[in-house]
Amino acid sequence: VRQANRATEQMQRGVEEVADALGPSSRVGAGQAARDSIVDWIERRSADDLNTAYGAVDNLIAPTATVPLSRTGVAVRQLRNRDVISASQDGQAAIRLVQDAVSRPGMTYEGIKELRTRIGGRLSGDIDERGVSNRALQSLYGALTEDLRFAVNRSGVAKGKGGGRAALAAFDAANAQARTIFEQRAALTKIIGRQADAPGEAVADRLLSMAGARRGADIERVNLARSVMAPDAWDDMAGSVLRQMGQNKDGWSLARWRTEYEKLSDAGKTALFGSGKGSHRDALDVISKLGQHAEFLQRMGNPSQSGRFASLVAAPTWLIAEPISFLSTVMGGRMLAGVLARPITARAAADAAKAARALQRQPSSVGAHQAYVAAVKALAVSMGNDPAETEAKLLQRIPGPMPRRAQSTVTPPAPPQSRRQPYNAMIAQ
Repeated sequence: VRQANRATEQMQRGVEEVADALGPSSRVGAGQAARDSIVDWIERRSADDLNTAYGAVDNLIAPTATVPLSRTGVAVRQLRNRDVISASQDGQAAIRLVQDAVSRPGMTYEGIKELRTRIGGRLSGDIDERGVSNRALQSLYGALTEDLRFAVNRSGVAKGKGGGRAALAAFDAANAQARTIFEQRAALTKIIGRQADAPGEAVADRLLSMAGARRGADIERVNLARSVMAPDAWDDMAGSVLRQMGQNKDGWSLARWRTEYEKLSDAGKTALFGSGKGSHRDALDVISKLGQHAEFLQRMGNPSQSGRFASLVAAPTWLIAEPISFLSTVMGGRMLAGVLARPITARAAADAAKAARALQRQPSSVGAHQAYVAAVKALAVSMGNDPAETEAKLLQRIPGPMPRRAQSTVTPPAPPQSRRQPYNAMIAQ
């Protein structure tokens, strides 16, 4: 149990070092930075992208050419008719927004585009317009888009050299990008709030919850948030989330951390901590797998696990200790924490643990013993400094393969004299 506790402490340090490498902020601070970074994308960077897309259209049209707002005029008449048959005035506030435009003989591309932008601002909530029907606004926005497309074609033709087709192609591409950006903005409000006023802690909690989804819109939102946030802000947020995992009223728990970490979907882990060798996720995956060894030790040390006693007394002492607690004893806690926190060395430690498991199942196997020695050599090399010295320390207590008939020198204790004799007395023997 002491060895299991020591191994647990090292894994906690390993998780903390990964979290520190990602970012030092608290959940509140990191969540606020994440929210601010998302807001910056919505208000500035995505707007810049749209300006660039529509700027390509501007270069292909004659700026003074005008067209009548035919489709918008039709939409206005339909809204008036609906007001008449419903005996209401819901459409009138929306109609007033475009009344002057439809009464003119014509408007330029730039004028129609600006009018559509203002209608769109009321739809998105950027412009607060009380008493205006969203349904009416949507009708007008669609009609203005049709008139704007006609203006692009007419203005492109007026510029000559086949400009109508080129201008329409650029316009359609800009509209497609605009639809995507509007959808992304709406998705991000699920994280930061419709008014971008969600507390920092709530932002971090929402991202962690969404990262647990196996598929669907939540994972898409997590990946979207990562794509629009500044890299430092994202890493800081991921570090704060990692630092919070495993915490309970009594402090940090390895079992709780593993449960919360494994609840994350594969896509969620990749979004939060990266992927591939050398990533933060690689290190965390290794620590999670190695955590099984410590939990195994704790179960073995519990007298209530009497059904496992026979396997304990039949195994060599160094295998009962398990490789992680053994490494902790040989290298020291600080060094082992560093091993677990670095993806390359953590992976090598995991390979050593896997080889140790195989040797535990077949302690008389020459091949299993050689595989473990090779894994230890690889671990020593990955740690750098003086591999030979490290390897010697790691192997100094490892016995060679034993004959099948003499797998252990430990003599099992005699059976209990009474069924009432507790198993801890049996273990003490």
